[in-house]
Amino acid sequence: MRAVKFLLWFYALVFLVFPVLPLFFEIYRFSPEVFDRSFFLALRNSFLLSLATAFFSAVLGLILALIVGKTRVPARGLVSLLLSLPLFFPPYQFALGWSGLLPSGFMAALFSLPGTVFVLTGCFYPVVFWLVLISLYSVSPEEEEVALLFAPAAKVLKSITLTRILPSLIAGSLLVFLLSFAEPGVPAYFGVNVLPLQVLTQFSAFYNFRAALMASLPMVILGVAVFWAQTGFWREKMQWRERSSLYTGLAFKGGLSSKFFMVTVFTLFFLLPSLSLLENGIPALQSALRWGARSMGFSLLYSSSAALLVVGWAMTSAFLSGKKQKEIFSYFSLFAFLLPPTALAVGFIALWRSLPLPVYGTALILIFALSARYSFPALKVMENSARNLDPSPMEAAYISGASPTRTFFKITFPSVRKWIFVSFLLVFVFSVNELGLSTMLYPPGGEPLIVRIYTLSVNSPLKVPSALSLLNSFLIIIILFVFLPGGEK
Repeated sequence: MRAVKFLLWFYALVFLVFPVLPLFFEIYRFSPEVFDRSFFLALRNSFLLSLATAFFSAVLGLILALIVGKTRVPARGLVSLLLSLPLFFPPYQFALGWSGLLPSGFMAALFSLPGTVFVLTGCFYPVVFWLVLISLYSVSPEEEEVALLFAPAAKVLKSITLTRILPSLIAGSLLVFLLSFAEPGVPAYFGVNVLPLQVLTQFSAFYNFRAALMASLPMVILGVAVFWAQTGFWREKMQWRERSSLYTGLAFKGGLSSKFFMVTVFTLFFLLPSLSLLENGIPALQSALRWGARSMGFSLLYSSSAALLVVGWAMTSAFLSGKKQKEIFSYFSLFAFLLPPTALAVGFIALWRSLPLPVYGTALILIFALSARYSFPALKVMENSARNLDPSPMEAAYISGASPTRTFFKITFPSVRKWIFVSFLLVFVFSVNELGLSTMLYPPGGEPLIVRIYTLSVNSPLKVPSALSLLNSFLIIIILFVFLPGGEK
């Protein structure tokens, strides 16, 4: 157990703590060299983009969660999965899809700040949808049914249900705000100057690391602010439980209007851009295989390595560490998760280029950064699976003299295998689609597929990056088909 605790702390310190320290140390060496007119324009655009995306995602996510959670929707699980599909694919490919779908007369509207808001809203509304839906399932149905005895359904929804899910709605909106604030790909493609592009430009184009670090400063401050504002929610309230089968709670009849709304959202934000990618990409698949097969292999290597590291740490932390230790790890991983990826990449570069170890400039630094970025979602999944696990078999094993490690592998692991697969899939898919970290940290000659799509879309016909986006989607779908059945056994 002592060795296990040492490894847990080693992971937490090396991956989650040490890389973010240089970001704060540099605050005391403030330099105004990067804060010119272009920077403030990018800062303004980033705030406008993020606020608008968070608002529209909150509206869409709330309505969809209420429809799925509070009406008689057939095949509820399948509907939830279909509505969540945009989250499994990189936002950049939806920008490509829409650019190939609209006629030339509408391009000016698409290649603008409102067009960027539209595309990012379609990519990030599932974040709010799932947080609100989980919160809806956690609302006591008994409380709702008692209230229905004395008040109409609309008043119960407003006074009880919406009040209970408000923290989730706020947390989801803040998370979408951060995700859109940190997204470099879609604004770059649509020609919108935002703060992550300032960081990428200073680092990649001008090789000015100090200016890149200074440009990251507002994003670090924003991440710290959201961290302090929402720590209690993510650590304590972001939990789910099984609903009682004896009570249905508040339920509405629904109707054609709700079904039409869901079909419209799915068609508009996923089906249409995906069909556009298919139409443009299929004729160029042979060329895409020549351009992207090697990059696909790198994506698989980086993402699967990061997923294995994260799941191993999260699983061990959730089941073999004490309560205080879990809280500390939750704080560390949450902060790394809330930092924008370009700022996190700057921190990793500042750390590893100063250490005499073969990490900077190799695939390891990207794998480490992906692990740090997505440790928190996996940790929350494993913590909730541990919280909902029946402790009786483990207590019986301890009484019989079994060691904690043997009890974990013989009893606990089979019981939570489903959630282990879910954690792996989350980290893998998010890592495959991670553009900010990959663009700044991939090793020479080892660019992952998402970076290849990004670079080729600038100078190549639309058909080639569309075909590469299809390859990226195929990679994600294959992994889903491989691992999802394993989680159901």
